[in-house]
Formats: sequence, C-alpha cells, structure tokens
Amino acid sequence: MDSSQNRDRLIGGDLVETVANLSGLPEEEAMDELRDMIDHSGHNPKDLTLEQLREVMLQYLDQVQDELIAESK
Repeated sequence: MDSSQNRDRLIGGDLVETVANLSGLPEEEAMDELRDMIDHSGHNPKDLTLEQLREVMLQYLDQVQDELIAESK
C-alpha cells in the first residue's frame, strides 16, 4: 500500500494529527486550530474523513479570503 492509500484511510484524530504534523506549524497550535475549524463545521472530529476535512479547509480558506477582501476596501 502506497502513502496516498494510507492517507485516504486516515480518519478522525489520526487524520487531524497527521495534517497538523505535516503543516510545518507548531503541532499543538495547528491541532488546536484544526479542532476549532472542525467543531465549527458541525462534523464529528472522531469520525472525520479526508473529504470532510477538505470541506472544512475550503470553508476556512473562503473565510480568510473574505476577511482579506474586506480589509482591503
């Protein structure tokens, strides 16, 4: 099994921990931010799938973009 298949099988806390670790940010801060984003999304962090995490990240990026646009006006 290659690494992409391993990533697709990650769920919940293992998925969040892996993403936080790979982010290059301080792991605890990254995990806290990810948990907050997941909590606000309504998804269950314990059963979070990769596709759900993608949705959460897109929502986060949309929010950041909206804030940057608002600040630039």
